[in-house]
Amino acid sequence: MDRTVAVTVGEDSQAQAGGFGKATPGELEFSIPAGDVYIMAPENGLCFYKVEFTYTTGGKKVIEYDWDFASSDWQDALGALGGVNTDITNIDITVEGLQFHSGSKSKFTAPEQGTLKVTSSNTGSSAAMDRTVAVTVGEDSQAQAGGFGKATPGELEFSIPAGEVVITAPENGLCFYHIYYTNQ
Repeated sequence: MDRTVAVTVGEDSQAQAGGFGKATPGELEFSIPAGDVYIMAPENGLCFYKVEFTYTTGGKKVIEYDWDFASSDWQDALGALGGVNTDITNIDITVEGLQFHSGSKSKFTAPEQGTLKVTSSNTGSSAAMDRTVAVTVGEDSQAQAGGFGKATPGELEFSIPAGEVVITAPENGLCFYHIYYTNQ
């Protein structure tokens, strides 16, 4: 295969062997920068059967916040207040951008619209599905039943706009185990 396919975009020029047999044409792939694209066969002729172009615009930057209350950062912060794995009253701490207040209230700022997942359970051992997880962002307010049994916490998913996100348990208490946000 002494014949090549050359692709040039500005100062960037690439070439690959392209002299496949006519009965079994081949496929070549080039990764190129933006600009005017020139495709040619510089040594003798080649038959081009198909030219396909796929582009990306750089994509959206993925933003993720992952607050696991079992993590050492949270356990250290809560332990300093005397409350690892116990009920703590009248606290207001911020760890890794999430402000946590006793009484099942957490808040953070979502820089873009996205998905929020909250893992919660009832404070008692049995389920109490009349207890909800409420999520408020500005004028947008949503609630879902979140009083799963303590032995089997459940994960709830909310679609949220950008802004200050406030997560509460308006009907009695709930245990929050994990809060996760992504803009994807």
